[in-house]
Amino acid sequence: MITNQISRETLYSDLIEILSDLFDINPDEVDLNTSPDTIEAWDSIGHIRLISSIEEKYQISITPEDQIEMLNVDLVISFLADKLAT
Repeated sequence: MITNQISRETLYSDLIEILSDLFDINPDEVDLNTSPDTIEAWDSIGHIRLISSIEEKYQISITPEDQIEMLNVDLVISFLADKLAT
């Protein structure tokens, strides 16, 4: 696991890159409210791919309970900030 505390800004930047690559969208389309409701490709399979990408990047495991709470970019950042701070 990456142990250095990472700023929310860095997490946001990383997520923009992950989401834009994963879902083939323009990075400018990603904001804190970006969610499965705003990205067509962010369906159930897309969510699994997103979780997998996050786990790989940050060398963490995300429980199924936490996965279902990650409903938009802001919630993902909050989860990661808490998870990586421990």
